[in-house]
Amino acid sequence: MATLVNLNELLSALGPLGVASGRVEVGVGSGAEGVSVGVSAGVGVTCDVGLEPAQAPITNAAASSAASERMVPEVYLRQASSLELRVESPYDASVAEGNGIVREFYRGWELYQGRLIGAIAPLDQDQLNLAAAPHLWSVRMLACHIVAARSWWLHTWMGEGSPEFGKMTQWDEDEALATRPASEIVRGLEESWAVMKAGLDRWTPDDMLQEFIRPVPNEAGERPRRNREFIVWHLIEHDLHHGGEISFSLGMHGVPGLDL
Repeated sequence: MATLVNLNELLSALGPLGVASGRVEVGVGSGAEGVSVGVSAGVGVTCDVGLEPAQAPITNAAASSAASERMVPEVYLRQASSLELRVESPYDASVAEGNGIVREFYRGWELYQGRLIGAIAPLDQDQLNLAAAPHLWSVRMLACHIVAARSWWLHTWMGEGSPEFGKMTQWDEDEALATRPASEIVRGLEESWAVMKAGLDRWTPDDMLQEFIRPVPNEAGERPRRNREFIVWHLIEHDLHHGGEISFSLGMHGVPGLDL
């Protein structure tokens, strides 16, 4: 019979937050009684997790073998038996004690920022004018709008960054928009990200709950309140949304988009 273990014990063996301190090895085996998954956490503890079969064991040997193959195809067993998961950057509990924990939660955003810049940097003026359809925003407009939104939320709402950074709020509607080159757009992405990253490095979990009031009334004449957590998440989804539009607009014209 496969050995069943408590999941809490298994996670405890993997270290803080379930992340192994060294290397995780996973092995899979099958038989008439079910599938056995072995996990070695690199900390001297090996656990076997038994997965109960979906139906009662088949007594006929040939039928049993066929059932096992259906449950776990042999090719998957071969791959899983040599599967090795490496943790390149183990979780460090000390991070949670400092302000950097906020940055840890948003680490992937910086990777996306780099891919966005990688797609914009090589574009010429004609490529920046590309759009998915005549009535939709161009690549240039989308990229400048990303920069403008960062400035609006980070500087106008929360007071982050310099007055020069604050002027980027107008990037998606100023006179320079029509001819702004890729090099300047990249500069805007880099400078706005620098302001964002400085905040993520500095803000604590308590800081994320701080509320801000809209600097000017909206179309309904209201000035809603938003906390820093909302603003940061909104900027993430905003980057992803318009970054996807940039990638699609470029791709449909045969120009490489974001390298995901």
